[in-house]
Amino acid sequence: LVLLLGLSYSIKWLRDRVTMEQLHENNATESFTGEAIRDIEPPENFKLNFEENGSSISVDVPGVIFQTAAANVLDDFYFLPAVEQKEKVQLNSDEIRTLILQEVNPDYSIPKRVRSRISVPDYLLDNEDPIEPIRAAPYFPQPMYTALRDLSKDFILSGLEKIRRNTITLAQANRPFIESFMTGLNHEMGRELLWRGYPTELRATYFQQFWDASDRMPHDGLTEDENRAMMKDIDYIHRWRKGLGNHPPVVAGAGNDVTTTPLVLMVRGDLLRRYPNTAIYAIKAMKSEDNAATERVPDTSDESYIKMPIFKGSIEPDISFFGFDLSPGQVRSESGSSGGDGQNHGWFFVLQEPVSDLSFKLPNGQNFSTLVQNNHNAADVAKSIYNTPTLFAIHADGLIKS
Repeated sequence: LVLLLGLSYSIKWLRDRVTMEQLHENNATESFTGEAIRDIEPPENFKLNFEENGSSISVDVPGVIFQTAAANVLDDFYFLPAVEQKEKVQLNSDEIRTLILQEVNPDYSIPKRVRSRISVPDYLLDNEDPIEPIRAAPYFPQPMYTALRDLSKDFILSGLEKIRRNTITLAQANRPFIESFMTGLNHEMGRELLWRGYPTELRATYFQQFWDASDRMPHDGLTEDENRAMMKDIDYIHRWRKGLGNHPPVVAGAGNDVTTTPLVLMVRGDLLRRYPNTAIYAIKAMKSEDNAATERVPDTSDESYIKMPIFKGSIEPDISFFGFDLSPGQVRSESGSSGGDGQNHGWFFVLQEPVSDLSFKLPNGQNFSTLVQNNHNAADVAKSIYNTPTLFAIHADGLIKS
């Protein structure tokens, strides 16, 4: 009993003299060893107080005995492990944010979880399954922007009432929104058909036409079927593999130069109602030969410099719009409004009165009686009042805010 009490007092005595800071400084095992205890000067004695058989007993024990006992214990049994000094890692908040957003993104997390449970060859993920093709599904060629427009004009372009009358402007198609709308439209049609007992499935694509592309010019070098496919606005939904906004129709011979977010020329006013046959197109610009430093003119040297609309549409009462396979970077000039020496001088948007549409107008200050008296016959009268077809061209720099 005396030995146990002595050992406990020895440990307490050691802790009073060796702080935790000393224990863990550099190497703790070197600071708390039997040899280190023997180098400490012990007190003369300890007073041990304890009870035995109901009586209190006090015993004086020399300090060297406790020192020897503690040193022997530490030599054989007691040691503190060295504290491993680890280098602090600097956290990168941007990497953590990116990782968290990726892990909670269903486009990434759901396929990852499914593929962890099911082994699917890569060639089946990137191609149609030849064993299980889409079953019979009807196709509706109507442009579905009209259905959306009839629900609300703001679904096509909010703030239309702020566009002033007899003006033109440029907008850009919202491709992700279009694909979202078409996805929901096709899904609901599939549910409706299944509910009515039609033998189809929800993977089918019933609508691929959002804009009215009925007047689109055929693509050179493509077959009739390929040109018909080019007129559509989305690829078959079961073949989508990317995020919304990246699924235009896939045509083998068309190349990859199709703009997924075309520019839209909007015309508001009476012009197209009075002259519905007005030709509208875009044409590449060049520096004027007469005054190259300050002016640009349409470049008619190559047919490829002319682009016709890829779709068209209208919104009551007086708005017409035309889509072009062009991007803002293409239509704006590199050197701004001055023309400059840049290679890219941008594009013009043109409204041209057809030559076939004859129009006549009395010259200012004349009346019909005067014309008849001054001309010999009806042909001369018609020549006098014949109006030369008008062509109006405006550069994209005047339509896109810097």
